[in-house]
Amino acid sequence: ELPGDGIYTGVIPGQNAGALVAFHLTADDAASPAAPSVFPSRSPEHEALVRWGEPASVSAFGTYRVWLTQAGHDVWAGREKMSNEDVPVTFVYGAHRVSYDAGARYSGSSYTAPIYNSPTGNLCGYDLSFAKPTRFLGETRLTLDWPIRDSTDQREGLMYWFLEQYGLPNMHRRYVHLYVNGLRRGTIYDDTQQPGADTVAEWFPNDDAGTLWKTDCWNEFDNFGNRIDPCILNTLENFTTTGGAKKVGRYRWNWRPRAVSGSANDFSDLFALVEAMNAGADFLPRVEALVDVDHWMRTFAMNDLASFWDAFGNPNAKNTFLYKPQRDGWKLMCWDFDVGLGVFNDPPTAPLFDVNDPTLTRLYRTPAFVRRYWAALEEALGDWFQVGQNTRLETLLDARYASFRADNLGLASPAAIKSWISQRRAYLLAQLDTVRAEFAVTHPAALVTTGQTPLTLRGTAPVGVRTLQVNGVEYPVSWTSVSHWELRLPLAAGTNTLAIRGYDSKDRLVTSATAQRTVVFTGPTPTPTPVRINEWMAANRSAIADPRDNAFDDWFELFNPSSDPVALAGWRLTDSLADPARFVVPAGVVVPPRGYLMVWADGQPEQTQSGGDLHVNFQLDRAGELIALFDSSGELVDMVRFGPMPDDLSEGRWPDGAPEPFFRLAPPTPGTANPGPPPAMPPVRIVELTQQATGRFALAWSSLPGRGYRVWTHADLSSGAWEPASPPIIAEGSNAHWTEGATDAAPRRFYQVQLLPGAP
Repeated sequence: ELPGDGIYTGVIPGQNAGALVAFHLTADDAASPAAPSVFPSRSPEHEALVRWGEPASVSAFGTYRVWLTQAGHDVWAGREKMSNEDVPVTFVYGAHRVSYDAGARYSGSSYTAPIYNSPTGNLCGYDLSFAKPTRFLGETRLTLDWPIRDSTDQREGLMYWFLEQYGLPNMHRRYVHLYVNGLRRGTIYDDTQQPGADTVAEWFPNDDAGTLWKTDCWNEFDNFGNRIDPCILNTLENFTTTGGAKKVGRYRWNWRPRAVSGSANDFSDLFALVEAMNAGADFLPRVEALVDVDHWMRTFAMNDLASFWDAFGNPNAKNTFLYKPQRDGWKLMCWDFDVGLGVFNDPPTAPLFDVNDPTLTRLYRTPAFVRRYWAALEEALGDWFQVGQNTRLETLLDARYASFRADNLGLASPAAIKSWISQRRAYLLAQLDTVRAEFAVTHPAALVTTGQTPLTLRGTAPVGVRTLQVNGVEYPVSWTSVSHWELRLPLAAGTNTLAIRGYDSKDRLVTSATAQRTVVFTGPTPTPTPVRINEWMAANRSAIADPRDNAFDDWFELFNPSSDPVALAGWRLTDSLADPARFVVPAGVVVPPRGYLMVWADGQPEQTQSGGDLHVNFQLDRAGELIALFDSSGELVDMVRFGPMPDDLSEGRWPDGAPEPFFRLAPPTPGTANPGPPPAMPPVRIVELTQQATGRFALAWSSLPGRGYRVWTHADLSSGAWEPASPPIIAEGSNAHWTEGATDAAPRRFYQVQLLPGAP
């Protein structure tokens, strides 16, 4: 129309209503021979389409149109219903945006696909894909769902709203009118966001390079693609094969890798979770070190608010994605809420903690964990999970229904949802009553005299109490039941006035959770616990982000090898013996028993918060230096010297708290046990074997100072077992020694020396 403007124009003659025309464009440049180009890029297999006589859509909601050829329609209708291959389509958004090179297929699972018969037949879900240069609303794929069971089309959106109230990842949904080759599909469709690489980046923007796993049922199918029931539900149980290796095939179909950055056969993150969930006596600390327990318990509580039994943590154990960030604990991302809130076999009195996986049952039976579940329920029941005039929930339901009516959509009133929520809330309040407790200190009495320290405090607390402080210092708490707690408190000489305070998950004082006790300590002054500098990283370029500001700061870790907490108030940390009090630890900093404290050497002490990591006013030198720890009296407790350190590698003790030598640790383990044994562990070498005048033998071997060793003996290597010949021997230098006791009449004896795996 306007020559030379860089825009070409072509004309397709007008057609009768209902006609569909396929076309493609070709272009040649002026070279000889000419270089051709074609649009759409996959022409002629994939042609651009235009359809006449499309019904107009006058609506406050968006309109999506999908056009496909008769040949594409026939292929789609005749192939396997769960095929993942796209059929070429043209997609139109409203009356102004066209994607000629889109693709489409069914969306759904083996539970919904059996009713599908064609893209224009029975109602079905759709997956649409777009080439990267022509993304739609920034995405290369969208999923269209319809209210398969919900006549209100409000339940699924409401459950995502529940997640939003809890501050948990939730998926966006928008209502749209959908036409396929001019045929109106259903009353309304939902354009639904699903978990994937984009949503991970949205919810975890500073840690989006982890691994994502989709939970699902393991279904088998016959030769015609029909599902064979029953399915195998997912579980975090430990399935092993010969030699104790994890049986990847047993996990593969229940735990499906998504957003893979390496190999889809790399199950190492998942198997680490399996190990923690099946741990022995150290179950609680191992799970807490690997899982964002708050995140899980709040998600489980949200599912139970709606009786969403189709989720991980509930009977059907699916419709959940698990995400393992690189620098944080496992998260959960919910989706596909097509049951719940009374729509499908979900009564308002559905029981809590109904789960198929024994590892999750154990999680629910661990008081320290399940308290967080009850606290999340209490939070919702006391705030937004209630209906009534002017409540947020009812206002939301009514506003959406009003918009449907204004659009003349035949969707049902939300009255049934309101009624169900009222009944569910009454049931949940009754369940919450079974774990309610007042705050009290049940031991010791108001005034007590004792010669023992630490003192054990015991009491009860409501589920909203997360932490306890004594005289402003937070101490580790052991929860012996949902409502009963105890903590161990070191005492000072003389009279100890103890102000006990309970705080919620947001570090707010629970006003009813206060008490005071007076304890007179008559025993001797206790010996300080030897807290150890356990691991350090002086060249943190991209390995571990400081959670306060997401900067990659240098850090080191303190380890408490004792069974009692150690309060560090007044202790000193430094990187120079010329200035031993460079940093004085403030009140409220405690290293838990057999626990760790992260110290960020970032020069930003103002970032220290009660109950969190410690930030000091100095930094570490990657070329090598020292770190020293002094107690409040100025006595040196521990000191380490390290040499030049490469980027993103840490160094530390193995096992935790052990003396030198130090080892490079891969991967770094801030705040958790150091891995071992390190590959650089020096071998034990027997350097001398001598016979004494008594006929006994004496051994000497190369050793690590401060490490424990044991000598074993055997009379016949062809049968039987080695027997211990010595108690543990602590090496005092570079060589350790042992002389055997009484000898027997055996004509020959064999000896071996073992480096004991634990710290002495």
